[in-house]
Amino acid sequence: VSLTQTAGDVVFAGQSELQMATSSTAVVDEMREQDLAQFPNDLHICCIDDSAAARRLLHFNLTQWGGTKNVHIFGKDETEASEFVRKTVAVGRIAILDQHLEYGGESSLLGTDLVELLVAKHFEGLICMRSGNASAHDMAKYRNAGAHCIFGKDVSMRKMIEDMKVAYVRHVSD
Repeated sequence: VSLTQTAGDVVFAGQSELQMATSSTAVVDEMREQDLAQFPNDLHICCIDDSAAARRLLHFNLTQWGGTKNVHIFGKDETEASEFVRKTVAVGRIAILDQHLEYGGESSLLGTDLVELLVAKHFEGLICMRSGNASAHDMAKYRNAGAHCIFGKDVSMRKMIEDMKVAYVRHVSD
């Protein structure tokens, strides 16, 4: 630090040592980018949803952004639930389930019941719930059943798929 005066001007000069630190956000973003780069292509992803529109959107977006053509879609009717579980355990690496699978009348299933079946059958892949019900209470139910990640249906498909990829890479490395 120095202070000098020339005529009517006073000049203050200071010098300090600076260390640049990477922000934690930048570190997190870098880790996320690394995880996305490590996501393997052509994984088998099995999905179940009772909505025809949701099934079409899942198939289109997972093949578009998920790096795979191996997307298996179920949920047209309640008889497909057992086929979903069988296929997921046999070849699936990621399972995406809707919570409320309603087929009219008294015919309905819960995604959490299917999650518990997958866990009981020793499915080791990533289990994701994708539901319009994403309150803290609902999310606790999904996690207690065995789900690893939860996506509200208000989350864009592209964001959901990116988050799913990161979750998968971290899941298999644990």
